[in-house]
Amino acid sequence: MIRKVVWLDRIREDVLNHRTRSVSHWQFYSKLQNEIIDNVGFLIAELSEALNINISKLGRSYQSLDIVSKACEDLARN
Repeated sequence: MIRKVVWLDRIREDVLNHRTRSVSHWQFYSKLQNEIIDNVGFLIAELSEALNINISKLGRSYQSLDIVSKACEDLARN
């Protein structure tokens, strides 16, 4: 119950601050903020290392997202 209230508060704050698009949401919450778009290569490399995924399998595709999702699920199980 508390988790849902916190989640709803965060959504309200995002809407009030015009963070309704995924890009604006990621720009706000990322440590890179407005520089996130300029650092996609760095972020892909960091993700590859953190999840132990060959960097050649990662890119800007839905297939890459599937690979990352599976690696996160595997990591959560261990």
